[in-house]
Parts: sequence; structure tokens; C-alpha cells
Amino acid sequence: MKQKDSKWLRPPKAPELLPNEIHIWRTYLYFNGHSTNHFYSILSEDEKSKANRFRFEKDKKRFVITRGLLRETLGLYLEIDSKDLDFNYNKYGKPSLTNPGKSRLEFNLSHSGDVILYSFAKERKLGIDVERLRPIKKAQKIVERFFSEKEQQYYNTQNATEKDSTFFKLWTYKEAYTKAKGLGLALPLNQFDVPLSNRPLPPNSSYTTQWTWQEINLAPDYVAAIAVEGSGFEIKQWDFDKTE
Repeated sequence: MKQKDSKWLRPPKAPELLPNEIHIWRTYLYFNGHSTNHFYSILSEDEKSKANRFRFEKDKKRFVITRGLLRETLGLYLEIDSKDLDFNYNKYGKPSLTNPGKSRLEFNLSHSGDVILYSFAKERKLGIDVERLRPIKKAQKIVERFFSEKEQQYYNTQNATEKDSTFFKLWTYKEAYTKAKGLGLALPLNQFDVPLSNRPLPPNSSYTTQWTWQEINLAPDYVAAIAVEGSGFEIKQWDFDKTE
């Protein structure tokens, strides 16, 4: 279900990303403007090979659209052909541009259910995460294993009707941060705190720089968040589905 939110704007044909801006792009897997055949044609041979290994067609379609849109959007920012982009992957699987040049463009993406999100910045590490709201079996055990003591206390104070949304809010904050750091689960989730509100968290022993977390409004059945290195930036939100 889409959310009618004025913050999600019609995307520019030639996006310009300033150093004090963060751009977030949103789309939906079922959007009829997405041509799976076109996106498949611009993937690298490695990406095509990975796409063909998916057992279910919906999973293959999600991968092809997600990676194809990433290529096209990076091509718009860098003003190059999307086919000419090359990616590196660190040992935890985080992608980066092989040759970002003077742009020093940072990016991250996430998908869940039918929603796909992308984030872009210049010279700022960032991570984004989206999760479809759903009941979680053994949520309490997950909280006790992966959440910090402060986060556990906050979760345990919520009433039963709010626990699922609270779980995913904290989880997306933590996932966004680990993705920004590029460490995945190599960074123990219970060894750092995320803010319990949309305010910058000052440095402590767990952080080398200041980080800012922001919840992203999507729809009643989704929770999303972004973690960005530093502060003092403006977030702009573009919607692929809004056409000229």
C-alpha cells in the first residue's frame, strides 16, 4: 500500500547531488514502468549469472529490477552509460563503485516485500534498511540476543500492540548502521545503541564519528530508516513511480 506523502517528489531527469544532501529513491516491485528485460540487458555478466540462479521468478525479478535501477540511477548521477559501471565488493558483500572518480559517490540499497529503497550521498557513509511489518516468532529472544541493554529496556516498556513496530524500528536503525559501516553481522548488534528518537547520537566508545539516524515514512505496513555519517544535511526523497 502506497502512502500519499508530499515528501516523495517527482524525480528530476538529471539529479544533482550536493555535498550537504542525502537523496533517497523509492519504487515498488509491481510498478508497470519497470521493464525486466531492459534491466537484465544492462547487468554485468556476473549479475546476470546471479539472477539466473534464483529459484523463484519473483526473486529473480526483484534482483534484476533492483540492480538495474541502481545502475541507471548511478548513471544519471555520474553522467555515464549504466552498462559501463563496475562494482567492487568488500569481504562482507557491500558494493562500491570501482572508480567513483571525483564524485566520491556513496550509495546503499534495501528491499523488503514490494518496496525497494536507494540512498545516495557525497563523501558520507550511509546505510538504508526497509522491513515489511509482520509478527516475529521468538521476538523476545531476538531482542535479548541482538539488542543493547538500553534498547531491550525500551522495547520491554512498549505495550503488546506496539512491540512489533518498535522491534522493526530498532532493527532497521541497527541494520542501516551496520550497512553504512560495511561490516554486516561482523559488527555485533548488541554492542552499540541506536537513538530512540530522530536525534543525532553523539560519539561514544562505539562510534568513531557522529552519526544521524532518520526514520523514513513509507506506508503503514513498512518500517524504514537511514543512518548517515555526520549531520547538518538535507534529505530529498524521490519516487520513481511519479512521472513527468
